[in-house]
Amino acid sequence: MKPAERAAVDPPCHGLLMKVGGAAMPASDRLALAARIVCERLPGRWSLDLLGPGATVVEIRRAGSARRIRLSTAWNHCARLRAAPEVAFAEPSLTTVGHDPDPRQVAHLFAPFEHALAPEARLTGDDPLPCAEHNRLWSLQLCRVPEAWALEPAPGGRSRGAGIVVGHPDTGYTEHPEIWDTPHPRIRAADGWDFADDDAEARDPLAGGFLRQPGHGTATSSVIMSTVLADEVTGVAPEAELIPIRVTTSVVLFTFARLARAIHHAVDRGAHVVSISLGGPVRSRALDEATAWAASQGVIVLAAAGNIWPFVVFPARLPQVIGVGACNCADGVWKKSARGGGVDLSAPGEGVWRAGIEGSNTAPRFTTGMGYGTSFAVATCAGAAALWLAHHGRARLLERFGPEGLVHAFRTLLLESCRVPDDWDSTRDGVGILDARALLEAPLPPAPAPRAESAPTGDPSAWSPQSTAGDRTASTPSDAAGYLPDEPEAEVAAAALEFVEGDWAELGDELLFHLATHPAVRERLRARVAARRRVVVESTAGREPTGPSSRSRLDTSAGSRLHRQASTRLRALIAQRNHP
Repeated sequence: MKPAERAAVDPPCHGLLMKVGGAAMPASDRLALAARIVCERLPGRWSLDLLGPGATVVEIRRAGSARRIRLSTAWNHCARLRAAPEVAFAEPSLTTVGHDPDPRQVAHLFAPFEHALAPEARLTGDDPLPCAEHNRLWSLQLCRVPEAWALEPAPGGRSRGAGIVVGHPDTGYTEHPEIWDTPHPRIRAADGWDFADDDAEARDPLAGGFLRQPGHGTATSSVIMSTVLADEVTGVAPEAELIPIRVTTSVVLFTFARLARAIHHAVDRGAHVVSISLGGPVRSRALDEATAWAASQGVIVLAAAGNIWPFVVFPARLPQVIGVGACNCADGVWKKSARGGGVDLSAPGEGVWRAGIEGSNTAPRFTTGMGYGTSFAVATCAGAAALWLAHHGRARLLERFGPEGLVHAFRTLLLESCRVPDDWDSTRDGVGILDARALLEAPLPPAPAPRAESAPTGDPSAWSPQSTAGDRTASTPSDAAGYLPDEPEAEVAAAALEFVEGDWAELGDELLFHLATHPAVRERLRARVAARRRVVVESTAGREPTGPSSRSRLDTSAGSRLHRQASTRLRALIAQRNHP
């Protein structure tokens, strides 16, 4: 079985992630508290480590062993940890299929109704449109980036992203001439880190092989900040700086604990924007915590909506993250872009000119060419974020709005300034297409009123600084609707709550994991949504409702996926449903 297939069927579990203590607790006290809880509740020996500076989440791994944890055991361990009053949440630390899977290797990720949505889009290649093939600057022109460069900066501001630092978790950097300026490179290699190999050198080793994507980080970096004087490619913010952070060898596989560490590292090293051309189908509260912490520090976080997937991946779906889908030079949506409520806006991602690398790691040949994917769409928007921060002067923006207010102001103006093509589906592809000039020309909103604590709204488009209050990372049944984007949210939420017999606090996160990774569970939930509709129809016809049900069954027998991956309690609940 190939790596992506194995990660799809049995996501490797490397350990556990647990949030303990309040935000102000010193790191040493947090680790001591976590160690006491683990010793009291889990068998065996474990090593503990915070996810990074400012982190409230601790990663728990088997001491002295790289042995993975069976997923069913991990969920049972998490339930024991959550029983401690000091624990806000506990979840498995996983590697899953990433935001750009190979459809030939992971076709079994999709339920039958998902295969029917757009099979030809997933399995066919990309032929460049003439408006992209013959114009290396089309993506900049579509978003009116050259016009944005020509604007006079606000007092204290600068042009073309000067002075702004972009944190860039990806496959690492190279000395490609499109991004490596000499004698003073704007790639801040000394501030980078390699979380894949756990060392200070974030250079891309350019190792080839199955499912590896050498040079992906170089390609996305060039879209963000390649200089105007480069030979072939021009970045959106050609005077911005970039911190390279290596977290993976491939965007086909995704480890969210590494990405959470990378976000903490980027903010600690002075990043003002974090551009994430990565993601996966599983929601992680640890990653949610990391991105929310970045926003609380005034850092704008953007992420790719995903390729091939029938729903938007994480972290793009998180409310404090700006999720970006991909469009083309004809104002159309790229056929492989993930679509749904988690897409905030779209930007060029089909046939975008970017840096490339061919050949071996010992003798690489630096090239340029066209790239495809939401990876390039989010890189384009990250460059626009750098333009906006530089244009107004980040120090001035912080003085006016405060850290979280700055992020909220940018999000508001970014979405309000988008250009909306004719026949645009704003429910699935975001409010429109990035317009950099309109973004920079938009008047700044009034300074925010003094902060008043309020509960999160649950609407990703309504994220605000106030929504970071309390345990804002707690999932709700409405989160299940993201996996069935064509079904009514309220109906999906009600069916998901019924699925776990009302105990969302205990089983909700686990159900979301199985919805993300197991197409049969999505099929079962979809059937329950349909059954609820049948109940309504029967009731209005004067018949006695029979109650929502589904004839489909989920296999929990020994050796089945759910037997390997589900907690004891959820397995028992499903088995009971299978045999009423």
